[in-house]
Amino acid sequence: MMGGTSATSSEASLWIVIWLETELKVRERLSCAHLLYLNIMSENELTLDKFIETLNQFAARAFPVREVHSFLLETTLRQHEIEPYLLFDSEQYTRNLIHKSEEFELLAICWQPGQDAPTHGHEGEKCWSRVEKGRLRFTNYKEISSADSFDLEVLATIVGNLGHLDGPADIHKVENPFEESAVSLHIYSHPFPACDIYDLENHRKIRKTLGYFSKYGKLCE
Repeated sequence: MMGGTSATSSEASLWIVIWLETELKVRERLSCAHLLYLNIMSENELTLDKFIETLNQFAARAFPVREVHSFLLETTLRQHEIEPYLLFDSEQYTRNLIHKSEEFELLAICWQPGQDAPTHGHEGEKCWSRVEKGRLRFTNYKEISSADSFDLEVLATIVGNLGHLDGPADIHKVENPFEESAVSLHIYSHPFPACDIYDLENHRKIRKTLGYFSKYGKLCE
């Protein structure tokens, strides 16, 4: 019996060592990918003013999807310029307004570990979100409606690392199930004051008014 217990203990220790080595290798690869992304994107780093100026040019052409998508994949923002807009809250994710016009709005959304946004729609407008820090999980849906009910079909569930671009999104859920905080940059063409929240458990839609946690770097009262 003692020999069997010792063998079992040794096997368990071996599996712990293997798991730790695997975890370290995964984290090392993620770290290398992060550094590679930063090196590439630093060559295409824009000021916030230049970023907004380019979005204004896209707005004049109704946000051409392919061009906007390529622009967001190929450029990044100078991080020190968006720092004043990155305001977190321990109770819920935060919507922090950076820029707003009749044509579009630009938000930084901040996520503490465990926070999420419910499944929601975007009023038929073109919307993009890009991970600026940490990781987020995106689940995209397609609505299947009938005369008296609706259902949602899952199109994809993706873990987005730094630089991941989601959109133009129609219906999706965004969540931070990870152990580190995260930040995402959101562009909404034609800002909307409310949207549909999908209560999947009870198969109903709830109309929700949207607000901001901060505007232009200052907390809302």
